[in-house]
Amino acid sequence: MPGDVTSAEDRREVVEIVQRSFGSIDVLVNNAGGDPQRQFHNLSEDELHAVVELNLVSSLILSRLILPGMLARGRGHIVNVSSMAGRTSFPLTEAYAAAKDGLIGFTRVLRGDYRRSGVSASTLILGPVRDAGVGVRTAEEVGIKLPPRAFTVSPRAVSKAAVRAIVKDKPEVAVLPGPGRAVRALMDRFPGMGPSMNRMTGVEKTMLTVAEFREREARLAAEEGDEAAGRGPELAPGPRARRED
Repeated sequence: MPGDVTSAEDRREVVEIVQRSFGSIDVLVNNAGGDPQRQFHNLSEDELHAVVELNLVSSLILSRLILPGMLARGRGHIVNVSSMAGRTSFPLTEAYAAAKDGLIGFTRVLRGDYRRSGVSASTLILGPVRDAGVGVRTAEEVGIKLPPRAFTVSPRAVSKAAVRAIVKDKPEVAVLPGPGRAVRALMDRFPGMGPSMNRMTGVEKTMLTVAEFREREARLAAEEGDEAAGRGPELAPGPRARRED
């Protein structure tokens, strides 16, 4: 059923409807995520809060809502979907990377605290996904090329990894192509390599192209809002005007 995971009312309603319909929730997969794809200094506090709410807080709250039922039954598994963004210093994802890395920490502690009670938790750490998701939509919208297939994974691989994490009770599963696993190990050992690799592979240039596209969208939206309110762009409120400069 559709619902907005950033809405407290929707979160409670979805959990209540599923519990009434099926009697219990034995598995929760927190797969919601997204990023404004804009430069960090141009984002407002509200926009930053929205990124963290979507990518981290919603997973915490949904887990909290279904946890009592799992504990009462003595079984359950929570899968949180994270990202390699923070590990690879992926450009222009400061808030997104912070939230997704926070999700890894949350899952580790949750697993440690409740596993002996029959409720476990796992993290999927994703690299670039082809054929579906934000990356594909962005490429189509902005007109950029996706990474070569050798450096991406399929949605099917992500699904299989989620099942494996639950069945085998894995603490973390990195869903990456062959080269990606080596990159993850290198980044954890030498975190300063990320920016250099992003420049050499063209990732930084690509993401700057995406950011310029998103900034134009944001300016147009602000101007349309000003016109709808009967103001010219030059009379836009200070904070929003500064954010878009």
